[in-house]
Amino acid sequence: MSSIAIHTLRESDQRRWTYGSNYVDGALRLFSVSSLLSCGDARISLSEWREVDWNEKSEAFPSYVAISHSWTPSAEVTRISQNANRQLDIEIGQDSPHTISWHGLQQAALAAQHLKYELLWLDFICLNQTSASDKKLQVQQMGYLYEKAAAVIIMPGGVSAAQAIELEAPWITRAWTLQGATLCPKTYVLGLDGRPKITDEMHWSASSMSPGWFPPIDQVDGELGIMEIRDLFHSTYANIRITKFKKDTNEPIDTIQWTVNCLGRGPALSALGAILLAESPAMRQAGIWRSIWSRTSKYPQDMVFSIMHLLDVHLEVDYNRNMGDLIVELARKTSALPSWLDIGHDLPFSP
Repeated sequence: MSSIAIHTLRESDQRRWTYGSNYVDGALRLFSVSSLLSCGDARISLSEWREVDWNEKSEAFPSYVAISHSWTPSAEVTRISQNANRQLDIEIGQDSPHTISWHGLQQAALAAQHLKYELLWLDFICLNQTSASDKKLQVQQMGYLYEKAAAVIIMPGGVSAAQAIELEAPWITRAWTLQGATLCPKTYVLGLDGRPKITDEMHWSASSMSPGWFPPIDQVDGELGIMEIRDLFHSTYANIRITKFKKDTNEPIDTIQWTVNCLGRGPALSALGAILLAESPAMRQAGIWRSIWSRTSKYPQDMVFSIMHLLDVHLEVDYNRNMGDLIVELARKTSALPSWLDIGHDLPFSP
């Protein structure tokens, strides 16, 4: 399966990312990891695979890492990206572009390189945000994009930067991130290890009511590391106390509470756990249905379109239909296993 190079943008160009005319609606587009990490010449080199058969199992199918993120960055990611001062504007067809950062893109590329993959998929780059026809086709196949990925990297605070995993992030609240978290067996969270640092004067120990209180971190670069999402999910419920000690006397200095917060809290997190850790198809589907009422999206219809692939249901992507009609059709097509009857008691009331 061959690719066609369609666009390149260098950081030194200091221009917006925007599409020309040499692309095909609905094509699979990926960009190069090595180009992003080219010393002194960071660039986005985008290629396109046309007439992709998503059911193909050939080794010729491109291996790529998909990025899952929130369009709205966390306060910490905003701070980090502003300090990095490597702005990248994305043309989205409105008066103002959407701003991300070359800094965060390179962190994602480092993680993909660490996993030994050369290609990345990111909606900002690989979907023409100004084309309604391309976006409709891409939304239709979004589930396949994550399912066929060799790995998925989650950036909870947004794609502009990795943040410490103990800090809150908006990722769990967004509709489309559910697919990014649950469809690919190799799904990782990219973040910074925010635990206290061991120094010449101080060391620390941790205690928790939960075994395996902290997920194994696969170090990528300095404090930057990747963690398997299931391991990180378990850590969000650990009651962790970190005690600092003087190295020479072993005298306690301070004790702090430490919590993994980047995956969020509340109904959205428990629904995600039901999907990741389900012991039966009914449990998994119940978690998927619960997510409709515990996440949000700019367009209400996306609450349905973002889960249809998870339920193995095909619906035509049509934003002229209202959400209620779409939910009824989704329920009808999954009536053989009516998990929508068991969405749980801890959800906010919705008519």
